[in-house]
Amino acid sequence: MHLKRWKEHPDNQEHKRQKTQNEELGVVSSPHSTFDQEACRLELVKMFVGVELPFRFVENVFFRNFVNVLQPQFDIPSRTTLRRAIWSLFDAERERLKIFISKHCGRVFLTTDTWTSIQNLSYMSLTAHFIDKKWNLHKRILNFCQITSHTGEFMAKEVETCLNA
Repeated sequence: MHLKRWKEHPDNQEHKRQKTQNEELGVVSSPHSTFDQEACRLELVKMFVGVELPFRFVENVFFRNFVNVLQPQFDIPSRTTLRRAIWSLFDAERERLKIFISKHCGRVFLTTDTWTSIQNLSYMSLTAHFIDKKWNLHKRILNFCQITSHTGEFMAKEVETCLNA
């Protein structure tokens, strides 16, 4: 009975902090409140990639109004600037992946996937599958390209081209 009345006791419900909805969803909050244009732009790029939003979404008036309310100082990039930033992020991640694989993986297994778009254009993706030194399975898209043939010889040349890019 005495322990329940003792305010500093760890089981006292008054001092237990409830998790916020952001914590439950795994949302990372910034430890500082200063505005950083580049950090915001990087997170915007990651959002577009992660959610697979169309580039034209940056021109949506509701999106622009929402961002302006959140942070009026943020300069929303154009769809062209966004596209360039996504390619830059892709190139940087590809270099990081090359270093990681060379240091932490003994073998890498490759798979390809092909599909045809609504415009009747064919594409191929090249995916690496590997197990790191801690026995964690990884799957990463290494490259993708437009293809003009589905023959084995052509596909092998495209895989080589994708690996050398």
